[in-house]
Amino acid sequence: MLYLCVATWLGRFVYLRLTLKPTPRLEYWQAQIEGIDPPGNNAADTEAVYKLLNESVWHHTREQDMPGPLTSTWSKPGNIEWRKGVPRAKPFTHPEYVQLRSWVRIALNAGWSEPLWTQMSGGVSGVDCFANRHEYWCRVLLLHSRVSRERGEGMDICMENWRMVISLARQIIRPRLSYYQYTASKYIRSTAQEMIFTAREPYDRINVRLLADEIQAILGEPMKPSDLLEGERLLLHMLLECVYVRQGGDWLVVSEVRSVFNFSFDLREAPTLRLWNLTSPFFHNLSTSRRRVDAYIESLNALTCLADFATYGPKNAAGFRPLRPNSIDGLPIYGGGAPEYAVHDYYVALGELEAALTMLALSEYHRANGSYPRELDELVPKYLPRTPIDYADRKPLRYRRGGAEYVLYSVGYDGEDDGGIGEPTFNRFKPDQDVVFTLSKRPER
Repeated sequence: MLYLCVATWLGRFVYLRLTLKPTPRLEYWQAQIEGIDPPGNNAADTEAVYKLLNESVWHHTREQDMPGPLTSTWSKPGNIEWRKGVPRAKPFTHPEYVQLRSWVRIALNAGWSEPLWTQMSGGVSGVDCFANRHEYWCRVLLLHSRVSRERGEGMDICMENWRMVISLARQIIRPRLSYYQYTASKYIRSTAQEMIFTAREPYDRINVRLLADEIQAILGEPMKPSDLLEGERLLLHMLLECVYVRQGGDWLVVSEVRSVFNFSFDLREAPTLRLWNLTSPFFHNLSTSRRRVDAYIESLNALTCLADFATYGPKNAAGFRPLRPNSIDGLPIYGGGAPEYAVHDYYVALGELEAALTMLALSEYHRANGSYPRELDELVPKYLPRTPIDYADRKPLRYRRGGAEYVLYSVGYDGEDDGGIGEPTFNRFKPDQDVVFTLSKRPER
């Protein structure tokens, strides 16, 4: 009798693992993610915006047409491959470009829902890289801002284009997903770098306080990591449903892990792959994996500034790498695109943006008073709404006036003030140096 019971149980065990498949609720999770930060009632139509952002008067832009972290050089606007008929001397006054830019500005003011992924049988084909399609506009708007300033067309276009790129970044992070955050941070850093370059070069008067207030209104208050990555948490829960059986058991469909995440078990025949499901008792159940996902995202709140990355999780040669949900939970092991790196890029972008606004404010203060202030507090409230923050340690940015010049810097990853000795940008692989923003200089063309 005992043998019969065991045989029956074993037969049912094998049968279920060879036949049952996950039933993920893709539409449910997409609605949850889109509901985190929805656009207003007057939101633009996503398909119409998609078409608009893909419309252009240029074929493509080259990497050297971008400032800051996207490239090491700048080039002339002629290096953008404009469509036939667009005058290369003054492409930004072309009626088609002017009209498209106006429509993009209207769409950004209204906002829209970002598409997340495309559905496939038994799972998802991955997060849709819609954010990358904004990049040409980011490049051209920043190039336009520089050209208009150099040609003496005033700073209004510069400020508007800076706001538009920041609005693109704000739009991208609506789903609160790590990959989208990487892209948004890249756009913010590029804008900040262009603003820093502008502050070091001749330019017309601007209202820095107004610009700072408008950027604050676009980006809102800094978010804690778990809020910044709430969409990532929901996405991970959805991915768990893509590889776990919920109806008829609570176990990992190991063969589905391979098909969804392209794990290389090096097994050729699909029927043979189903046999891997017999190893499901060696993996976590769904509820355990869900708890580990939530605990992991919550643990990121320990990262309150860049200096915290030095002590967060066990290190490897590339920096930090904490324990994360992985294949035993039915999830892929995060590589270079782990959520904590999105938090890192977020703080770097905010830090460089703070420095950029501060340098513009210092330039305006010098224009009005003939000298730089003794302390950054003197910029508040006329030029800045508050004392600028160093996101390396959440203390005020370091500032030192010396004769007719000044030094503005961050203490960097180690949180140690080295007196402004370091490099002009954040470098995770050189954590013992300050980040000296006043060393930034536009590369020669």
